[in-house]
Amino acid sequence: MSARECSWEARGTRIASVQRRCNRTRRMVGAARSRRTPRGGRYAKGKHAREGAMTSVGIIINSESGHDVRRLVSAATVVDNAEKGAMAARLMAGLGAAGVEEVLLMPVDGTVTTPMMNLLRTVRLQNPDGMLPELLWVDMPITVTALDTQVATDLMVAAGVSALCVLGGDGTQRLVVGHLGDVPFTPLSTGTNNAFPRWVEATVAGLATGRIATGQVPADMGCVREHAFAVECGDRLEHALVDVAVTRSLFTATRAVWRPDDIEEVLAVFTDPQTIGLSSIASAVASAPRGEPVAVRVAVVQPRDAECVVTAPIAPGLVMPVGVRDIELIGLGDSVRLPAGRGAISVDGERAIERPRSAAATVRLVPGPLRIDVGRVLHAGLDATSLQPVHS
Repeated sequence: MSARECSWEARGTRIASVQRRCNRTRRMVGAARSRRTPRGGRYAKGKHAREGAMTSVGIIINSESGHDVRRLVSAATVVDNAEKGAMAARLMAGLGAAGVEEVLLMPVDGTVTTPMMNLLRTVRLQNPDGMLPELLWVDMPITVTALDTQVATDLMVAAGVSALCVLGGDGTQRLVVGHLGDVPFTPLSTGTNNAFPRWVEATVAGLATGRIATGQVPADMGCVREHAFAVECGDRLEHALVDVAVTRSLFTATRAVWRPDDIEEVLAVFTDPQTIGLSSIASAVASAPRGEPVAVRVAVVQPRDAECVVTAPIAPGLVMPVGVRDIELIGLGDSVRLPAGRGAISVDGERAIERPRSAAATVRLVPGPLRIDVGRVLHAGLDATSLQPVHS
C-alpha cells in the first residue's frame, strides 16, 4: 500500500503539522480578519481543555454551502445561515441529552452564531433541567476558503473528539472525510446537491451521534463503512464520496457542473434513483446500491448519438435528457484509467482538477469514512431497553 493510500486510513494530521498550516495561512491572509471570540462559549486551548475528562463532539458548519452557481440555474432548496445556526443548537440539545459534555465548534460568522445562541437560550428556558454541552470554539485563523473546514477537522481530531457532525453539501462532506481517519461522523444536508448527506432532523441526529460518542451504542452496531473514489492525476489526489466526472471544460472557474453537453464520463460510487446530481445519470441505467463494494462507470454522449437516452435530474428542478453508453462496473480496489483529453475532472459535482496537457488520471474505489447511521443507532438503543411490550 502506497503512502497516498495510507493517507485515507490515517487518523488525521498531527497537531504540529496543523499548526504549521495555520501559521502559513496567517502569513497568506495577514490581518484580513480578527479572531474575536463569538458570543457564548470560550476558546479551546492546548490539545484539549480537559483532556481525557470529557466526552466531546466536533461540529463543522460550512456557512458558504449552498451558495454556488447551481442556485441560479436550478430550483434548489435554500438552507440559510440562520437555519444552520438553529440546526447547530438542536444538535447540541440532542448531544447533551445523550451525555456529551463538550462541543468543539469551528469559528463561523454572526449570521450563524446569533441564531444559534438565541435558540440555545430558548432551549435552556424551556427545559432548565436539561443538559447542554459546554461550547468551545476552535482557536484558528479564518480564510473563508475550503482550508478552514480542513484545518478545523484536523484540530478537532487531534483534540480527541469522539465523533463529528458536519453541516454542508456533498462538497463539504468530501473536504472533511479526507481528514477524519476512523472518527465516526454524522453528515447533515445543507448544500445544493445532497446525495451523500441524508435529511435528518438535527435533534435526532444529535441524540444518535451522542450515543456513539459516549459508547452507549458500539460503533460496529451504529455505523456503516462508506466507499469512495480516490482520484489521482499527476501529483494531485482527491477523494469523491458520490461521483467523478470527466468534463470538456478546461477551467474549474465556477466549479459546479450541471450541463450534460460538457460531460464525457460519469463514475458513481453508488447509485440511487432518488438522488440528484451527476450520479443520477448512472442511477438511471445501472444498480450499485450504497454500501455495496461496487461502483458504476458510464460514457455520456449527445442524445442523438446514444444507444440509450435517460431523463436525469441533474440539479434540483433541472431535468434533462442525457445520452448514455458503455456501462462498466468497478469493484472495490479496482482502478480505471480516465480517457486522455483536454478538460477538467469534477469530484462530487465540482470541477477540481484541470488537465490542460491531457495528463493521465486514474480512479480507484477504496474504503471510505465511518458514517453514523442515525436509524441504526436509535434502533440499537431500542433493542437494549429492559422493558418488554405486554400483549393483551
